[in-house]
Amino acid sequence: MSDQSASAHDVPLESQMHAISLEEQTSGSSGDNNQPVATQQSPARPKQVDCRPWPRPHNIENAREGVVFYGIYANIHMMQDLARKVYPDMVNPSQIDLLLAGLDYCREVAKAPVTLQYAYVSRNVKSWNRLVKEPVDEQVLVLCLFKYDEEEFNNRLLDEDAKKLEKALGSKATWWELMWWMDWY
Repeated sequence: MSDQSASAHDVPLESQMHAISLEEQTSGSSGDNNQPVATQQSPARPKQVDCRPWPRPHNIENAREGVVFYGIYANIHMMQDLARKVYPDMVNPSQIDLLLAGLDYCREVAKAPVTLQYAYVSRNVKSWNRLVKEPVDEQVLVLCLFKYDEEEFNNRLLDEDAKKLEKALGSKATWWELMWWMDWY
């Protein structure tokens, strides 16, 4: 075996993410008759969520809890409002019932085990998302779509599902620094 053949584990996640995004960009091009026949006959792979721009290496290395994730700002009021909208027949729900109903709806839309996590507000998030009113380094509730992790990145949800969640919550997905990980049911 030559030194040039490297396994996926030998290639940094950033390189794999870049390669996958390049593959997704080029896989949608049609009319290229120079592709191998096997590629032309295989069914189109559904487009996964485009999570660019990538988090900066400095932000990943200096994450206080060692975890960066891609998610949608979703404070408790946004989740409760979402639950009221999609489940209008709930009778006298508590705040936690509304929060969990909102999370259930997000999981149905995502067709994936998305979670709610607390994250730190960064300067980038603050300048990019007008809905985030909390100051920098404050904790906020975020719908976690996937962690910055090779396996989760490779199995991230579909772009159309992420867009549905963004529309439902009225906020765009971006990269967040985890404050603490919460295990949900």
